[in-house]
Amino acid sequence: MRSSYREEDVTLLLKDITGLVKPQPTEERERLIQAGRHYCEMLPVEYVPTARYMEIYREALLHYAAPTAQAVERLADKIIAAKGKEVVLVSLARAGIPVGILLKRCIRKKYGVDAGHYAISIIRGRGIDRNAMRYLLARHRPGELLFVDGWIGKGAILRELQKEIASYGGVRADIAVAADPANVTELCGTHEDILIPSSCLNCTVSGLISRTFLRDDIIGETDYQIGRAHV
Repeated sequence: MRSSYREEDVTLLLKDITGLVKPQPTEERERLIQAGRHYCEMLPVEYVPTARYMEIYREALLHYAAPTAQAVERLADKIIAAKGKEVVLVSLARAGIPVGILLKRCIRKKYGVDAGHYAISIIRGRGIDRNAMRYLLARHRPGELLFVDGWIGKGAILRELQKEIASYGGVRADIAVAADPANVTELCGTHEDILIPSSCLNCTVSGLISRTFLRDDIIGETDYQIGRAHV
């Protein structure tokens, strides 16, 4: 899977579907969703950020870079205390990946531990990528895995994870997040509703990786079933 991430920062258990799917404008996707199409069967058009957009991003970075860094360090401390130094970070693509990379770097710098870090997909209503889970469990003990996301909103992905992970003995459905304003988990950096700057730039800051995609004519049974397109 191609991306702009460094190979040492994350292993992407995702299928590269570059050129296989034509992105669609928001209006067209909304119309199809209203007609019954699942959101994961389409890709949105992701635009190059405008000058005004970048200005807003830089303002967010100015005000929230420090709170985000502090949240990541607090979360790293909690992760080591809860999981130990054998922890394997499993980021939920795509919002979880930047936070997972920050956690990996923080844990390495503060604790001298080079934690494994992977990215896999989970889709609301379609479940987790079972091929990716088989890959992980063939290489790591179930108790070592820890799922990572950027934040918890209404908890839809957490509920999907809890439902899916029930069939994997020894794997916990905990999610480590930088921000949890919903007060769902203590495995978070903060319960404040901070603006994590990486949430502002979509694929531009997310490794040039698209939103979630899953369609039978593109993702085969032996592929990583929930794929991403290189943008």
